[in-house]
Amino acid sequence: MKQLILEALLPIIGAIAAIVLPTVLTLATNKFSQLTGLQIEAQRREALQSALANAARILLSGTSSKSTAVEYVRRSVPQALTFFDIDIDDDDRISELLAPHVAAQASQTTKPANV
Repeated sequence: MKQLILEALLPIIGAIAAIVLPTVLTLATNKFSQLTGLQIEAQRREALQSALANAARILLSGTSSKSTAVEYVRRSVPQALTFFDIDIDDDDRISELLAPHVAAQASQTTKPANV
């Protein structure tokens, strides 16, 4: 009796497994791809922000020009610029991104120290 029931259910279980297993694998693969993509974006964003902050320090040191700071960003993180659809040859756009970092660095150097 058990054998007959098992033989009757086996094709149904196989069909359900054939539908569920690929669906679960697809969902897991998509989630993994999403997480990996987010990590790459975060790494590139961090690299770009770091290059902009360093360029701001270079600019505020008084030993370099704005074009030197822009060139520093361009040479430091070309992949990040490309990833975020920033034209690597667009000095004006890179300068726009650099401006808030320069302002932040300048405000930090002019604040009196808390005693």
